[in-house]
Amino acid sequence: MDSTSSSNISWKLAIATIVLRFITIALLSVSFTILNDDILGTKYYRTYDDRSKTLQFRDTAGYQYMVATILLGIAHSVVQIVLAIYLLIRKNKDANKLLLFQFYGDKVISYLLVSGAIGGYIATDDKEEFFGKKNHDQIKSTLNKSNSSATLLLLGFICTAVSSVISSYTLPKRSSTTTV
Repeated sequence: MDSTSSSNISWKLAIATIVLRFITIALLSVSFTILNDDILGTKYYRTYDDRSKTLQFRDTAGYQYMVATILLGIAHSVVQIVLAIYLLIRKNKDANKLLLFQFYGDKVISYLLVSGAIGGYIATDDKEEFFGKKNHDQIKSTLNKSNSSATLLLLGFICTAVSSVISSYTLPKRSSTTTV
């Protein structure tokens, strides 16, 4: 494989990575908007059936962790877009350390994103159990929005994981022989 076809492939991989990161930012932004406006923006829910129950979503650790992972995912994606554009402009000069940062950063953030999505699903399940089977329509609607926010976060994880796989192809090749 000659150098022009190799640089053409790395250019296409960089463009694919940038597109995936923009998709990740869009998914995480919508997830944050749903979570912040419809769930965390609600002061509390109160039921007046057998026993009076009050539910406050803001104090739920699962949703707070979800917000933290969403914001970390957005910040990471923005930084990685800037680095990818920098690598395209510089034509891969001094790229080894940046490519390693890109690869390992994707690994760490993807695990954080999936754990944030799972935290959202668990928090929603806990809230469903809290209210029992007599959920009111407004509570069901809020819990469904919480699940949709967690699903968008999970899709953001998938985009970051695919980006991690793509970035593994751009890593510098190491020799299989080691010297002692």
